[in-house]
Amino acid sequence: MRVLLFLGGLSLVVWVVSRQDIPKLLQQVVSVQWGWYIVVLGWTLICHWMRALRWKMLLNEGGAELNTLTSYHCLMSGYFINFPTGKLGEAARCIFLNRKTGAEMGMSLGTVLVERVLDVLCLITVLLISYLMYFREIYQFVLEKMWDPLWSVLSSMPWWIWVLVVLSSLVFVVVFYLILKRRSKKITWLSGLGRGMQTVWNLRFNTWLWVYTLAIWVLYFLMTYTWFFGMNVPGLGAKPGLALLVIGLGGIGRSLPVPGHGLGSYHFFAMSALLFGGVSSTEAVMIPIVIHGGQTVFYLVAGSLSFLWVIASGAQKKPAQ
Repeated sequence: MRVLLFLGGLSLVVWVVSRQDIPKLLQQVVSVQWGWYIVVLGWTLICHWMRALRWKMLLNEGGAELNTLTSYHCLMSGYFINFPTGKLGEAARCIFLNRKTGAEMGMSLGTVLVERVLDVLCLITVLLISYLMYFREIYQFVLEKMWDPLWSVLSSMPWWIWVLVVLSSLVFVVVFYLILKRRSKKITWLSGLGRGMQTVWNLRFNTWLWVYTLAIWVLYFLMTYTWFFGMNVPGLGAKPGLALLVIGLGGIGRSLPVPGHGLGSYHFFAMSALLFGGVSSTEAVMIPIVIHGGQTVFYLVAGSLSFLWVIASGAQKKPAQ
């Protein structure tokens, strides 16, 4: 499935690029002021250090003992594993953490789920703000390009297909519930998972939890908006709201379990956001390629170094039970 998603995403990128003026697209990529990438790398490194600090805080609340450097390297190793696998790096970083510190797997997985909930809430907030800023453009696009064609197809479907869809959905829900109920009896670390998720409730009044979360998303904004100044696109640097829209829609693409850190899915959503903002089609294709490519280099280099650090530094003795 993950191979199919990767190939699908890669095919989507190739298809979109092939519909553009290739010489003009290459010329725009070459014209990018790559010196801004150094600034973006600085924001990216600070952002992931903030993520390491937040994860360490949640883990400490769950009873794990570790320093920020260990948290950072396990986190970045997870991003490195994410590249070929989609989202398996989220579990891999917990395995690395268990190997390094003896932290309970269930508890650390619970803190990862907490992080994802916090990030989803922030993503929804960004989407709402950017939606209000580009309401007219988004409404017109959804109405003309998505809703009208979709409604014409749905309205022409016979009634028995609707009945079949509803019954199939009910069967899927029941089967999924039974499988989950059966497996949950065999998972011995389920209580640890709950304890890890409880950490956010215990820390709900801790100012630093929210400072770290806000800082992470401000840095996400800077990581995208800084690129705008390096693009050879007139007036792009004067559109911070468009950068917010790219983060919101692009975040949807990155959240999908697609290998390559959202290869294809990020490009599609980010390109759509840029088109909403009045950017030409060639520029809307070029900008996500540059942003995603720059971040991919960071994840591969920094992630591989952290992965080597985790492996080379050896496992620590687990605390006595």
